[in-house]
Order: sequence, then C-alpha cells, then structure tokens
Amino acid sequence: MTTDPLGLIAYGFSNLFTFSYTASTGNLAVYENNSLSPSTPFLPYAVDYDGSRGIIAGFLKNNQNSRIKYNATIILFSIDASTANATQIKSWKYPMNGTTWQAGQTNAGADKNDPKFDMSVSINPTATQVLVGIQSMNTVLLFSYTATTLTLVTSIDKGRGIGFGKGVAWLSDTLNSVAILANVYSTSYVWSSSKIYVYDSPLTSTSQPISIFPNNEQPLYSYMSSVFLNIITTPRELVLLAAQGGLFVMLSAPSGYYSSTIGPTVEAVPAFSSQLP
Repeated sequence: MTTDPLGLIAYGFSNLFTFSYTASTGNLAVYENNSLSPSTPFLPYAVDYDGSRGIIAGFLKNNQNSRIKYNATIILFSIDASTANATQIKSWKYPMNGTTWQAGQTNAGADKNDPKFDMSVSINPTATQVLVGIQSMNTVLLFSYTATTLTLVTSIDKGRGIGFGKGVAWLSDTLNSVAILANVYSTSYVWSSSKIYVYDSPLTSTSQPISIFPNNEQPLYSYMSSVFLNIITTPRELVLLAAQGGLFVMLSAPSGYYSSTIGPTVEAVPAFSSQLP
C-alpha cells in the first residue's frame, strides 16, 4: 500500500485486485483484477509512488515445471485513481540464468506470506531513481526510471545470507544519502536483531557504509527493541519502527553536532534523539 506524495489518495495492491481511496471525497474504487500481470500470477510485496509513476516489487510465478518457482520482479506502472486500474509500463526480472547464488534460489514459499520474502521500495522523484530491497537475496537494487523506462543501475549485497534490504530509504532527495535496514537471522531464520547501514555517496556494488546503527556513539535507546520492522524518512528525520511498538525519531543535526540516540531516561513512544556537539 502507498499514497500519492501529498497523502491525498491511497493505493493498495494484491494478487487479485487493486484499489484507490480518495480521502477528500471518501471514494473507494476497486479494480477486481491483477491488471499489472493479468496472465501470470504476480505477488506484490512493496510499492512506492511519485504521483505519476509507481514502482512495485514482488514475485512472478514461473511455469510449474520450472525449478525456479517464483522470479523476483520489479514493475514500473501508472494508475488511474478513478478506476484503480494499474497499467504496467516496464518490468525487470532477476535473471534466473545468472551465475550468482541469488539466481539459483527457487523462492518456493513466496506465495505463503513468509516474512523472509519481504521487499522494500523507495523512490527518489528528484533523481528519478528507486531503491529496491530484496532481503531473501540479501540484496538492494538501484534503478533509474523515466515515464517509459526502467533501468538497473547497480546492486549491492552482503554475500550469501538473508536480511539485507528489509527496508530502504533515501535520506536526501538531492544527495546520494541512503539508509538500508538489515535484519540479522540465525541459521533457522529466527529474527534476532537489526542494523541500519548508511551510505552517503552514489551507491555501487562496492560501496562501504559511513555508519552502521547502532554503534558506540549512537547506541540503541534502552527502552527499544533491537528488532526493527521498518525505516521511514522525511526531509529532516529518520524514523525507526521497532517490534513491541517502539518508535524512535532520529532528528537531523546541524554541522558540528551529531544526533544522540540515547533518548530520554524514561520510556517514551515516540522517543526523540537530541543534538550534541
């Protein structure tokens, strides 16, 4: 589910239908078909919309005889708010014939709402770029897009594993600052903790983070779970949504200061960072 940039219209997507809801009029439009992929089942997992074009990430079902059951697929689309009819403009599929370990994944179970298949999408409308996180592949993809094209720019991963890309967010529309949420799992897929990787230069396959949160200077707020469900950004804040209802807002700090994440001495929801020199 997503909204237009002003939050006036909400859009929802499933493998069976799409809908739009206009808050000012209370109008709910439902399109009872998977218009993004009418002939092949497509399972949407994450979406973002810039007001004109949207990017949705999910899994496309393959032929029943294929070893790869579901293929990670990214779709550029437009949508009519009055009818909720979404139109596919361009799509990109993760190559199944590649030599990477990700290409060999069957993605069996992607249709069971297994959390390990969660994806994330974040559009930067100023740069006309989009981040797509595929945590089951431990990978984040960077695309550029226009009204009619969708082009893979680069990708970054953390090796064989799972969790990197649970969440993605742009820290600035005009700079190349991004945040990537990575979950830490045990070998039996027990979710134990989370980390946030921050990059401040154009993302490449060899990019190194300038910071990984939490750390010694920016520890985790003591009343907050170490398991993060999502990250959200505004022009001035990074918001962490944690398990057990925790919500922490990291405010931007001016030059010469940093955002202290120690938080208040009592439990607060939401809790806010403070500025320290």
